[in-house]
Amino acid sequence: MPDCMKASREAERGHGPLRHCGTFDTDGLPADLVERIEGAFDDHFYVVLQPDLALRLGYDPTCGVPLPEGFDWEVRDFWERDSSARMVYVPRNRLPIAEAIPDHSDRGWYAVTRLYRPWQFRGTRVTTTRAAAVHWLAMWADANAEMLRLELERLRD
Repeated sequence: MPDCMKASREAERGHGPLRHCGTFDTDGLPADLVERIEGAFDDHFYVVLQPDLALRLGYDPTCGVPLPEGFDWEVRDFWERDSSARMVYVPRNRLPIAEAIPDHSDRGWYAVTRLYRPWQFRGTRVTTTRAAAVHWLAMWADANAEMLRLELERLRD
């Protein structure tokens, strides 16, 4: 929804507590997608998009999303343009969980999940910026925190 608006009670009943986390620009989008977005605004004053689609639309985070308990970030030099950000699981000797890494052809960033598993079982999302990759990873960790904790504790045994 636009950053100048607050989520309606209808939206919060249907989607849970909402907070404004970022924006994306609709300029340059395909006409059918713009029509779908504008139609949703006309009907509900908000639009529901899948996170992967929002990331591909040039999503620009405007705030951070907190990580679940037991997870933390390791960032070498946050201000360095190509500096990757790695998510770790603290209770297990800072086990690597996920990472935001640059695409060295300057086309975007990769958000890579499940670093503790063999490469065939890892997940990858493409984003336009490091901030969007970090934001997506934080949302992924929050949505999967319980399953991740169980999986990581099994690795300990």
